[in-house]
Amino acid sequence: MYFLYWASIGYISNPENLKDIYSALEIMAKHNTVKSREGSSVTIRSLKIDPTFMSAIYDYSFLNKTSKRITHNDEDCYRLDPKCPGVCLIINQESFYTEPDSRWKDLLPGPEKTLDERIGTNVDRDKLEKTFKKLGFKVEIRNNLTHFEVVPTIEDVISQVPKDSSFIVCILSHGLEGKIYGVNSIPIEVKEIREAMCKYNVNLNGQPKVLILQSCQGDDCQQVPNEDTQENDGGQGLQIDGYPSTTSVIPLTVDMHVFWATVPGFSALRDKIEGSWFIQSLCQKIEEKAERMHYQEICTMVIKDILMNKQWPTEKGVRKMVPLEESTLSKLFYLSSD
Repeated sequence: MYFLYWASIGYISNPENLKDIYSALEIMAKHNTVKSREGSSVTIRSLKIDPTFMSAIYDYSFLNKTSKRITHNDEDCYRLDPKCPGVCLIINQESFYTEPDSRWKDLLPGPEKTLDERIGTNVDRDKLEKTFKKLGFKVEIRNNLTHFEVVPTIEDVISQVPKDSSFIVCILSHGLEGKIYGVNSIPIEVKEIREAMCKYNVNLNGQPKVLILQSCQGDDCQQVPNEDTQENDGGQGLQIDGYPSTTSVIPLTVDMHVFWATVPGFSALRDKIEGSWFIQSLCQKIEEKAERMHYQEICTMVIKDILMNKQWPTEKGVRKMVPLEESTLSKLFYLSSD
């Protein structure tokens, strides 16, 4: 009866996997319904219909079942080498200066605007490194790159990505709509970065390429007006990661996913002590969900978390932030190979 019950709820739907059966028998042994012989064989001496036991085994099987990844056909998922599922490049922009070469003066933010030091960005960098190393990714970190160096660095690292792997680029910087800044205060088109990620390694043809951008896409925060709210950042020391622009739409590329900290026209917020809302939430959700959710599901959880749980009260109203994902992924991308 127990085996029929387990089969009916799908707990032992795969006859080649005996792990669930062994786990159930271990629970039964605690209820004195099973005795183990010497070696690996197990025999059932008696099976009593015990309501307490049935409740316990149901709870165990239900929790175990729901904690597992939904089974998909192999052709629906990207194939990744479990020994090296991917390479993650983290470009961490902390200390900014004004480019002295007059050839680039027209691209600078302007004499009245300077790019502040991004205090707290190292917290994001370290969290990303820890998160992706846990998943078996090779992590490369580059700090404080000029606009001359960003794309060549991506091209260099992507050339080292092995077969059956993925490539993830995380850029932590100031930004404006469709662009991120080098530390010399010169912007780089995100379009250039996307093209570099897709052109320089044949091993990544048909494999997932992910770009994660912690930067602004405008100069204002999204607000939920509230006249009763007082000017207060809760002691968090929030900063804005960028300046405004009117840059147009970026073309899409196949097998590419871009996750922005915010939608176009608005600012991204970073806590000076705890790191940015976006990166910290993303890493938390990856650590919690990667074993059973694919990457796009995790991104949805991040958007919900920031929308529902993060806010910055000011005298003009409650300021919020909404991340944005753009995807041309053609399959499901699981960060964990388990």
